[in-house]
Amino acid sequence: MGMFREMFSKENKRMRYISDSSYWLYLAHLPVIIGIQGIMCGWQIPSFVKLTLALTLTTALLLAIYHLGVRYPPIGAMLNGPRQRPGKIPETKPADA
Repeated sequence: MGMFREMFSKENKRMRYISDSSYWLYLAHLPVIIGIQGIMCGWQIPSFVKLTLALTLTTALLLAIYHLGVRYPPIGAMLNGPRQRPGKIPETKPADA
């Protein structure tokens, strides 16, 4: 328990990114995985290789789509709440006098 707590108590940007993208991957994976399986169904390679390839391609494709078209646009705000791109100064409302 102590080792787990020590290793995973700090902020990890990669794990945060995967965590933020998980809902998008869950929502979008089914048609992608079905399409990839349809393409690979006639291939004469071991099933384990097909499974590994299908999972890898699906995850890579959906993470690319998430990064380019979901994370910061309005759909990302709907899924995970509003976000600012790194390095961008957040807009502030003027204080009432």
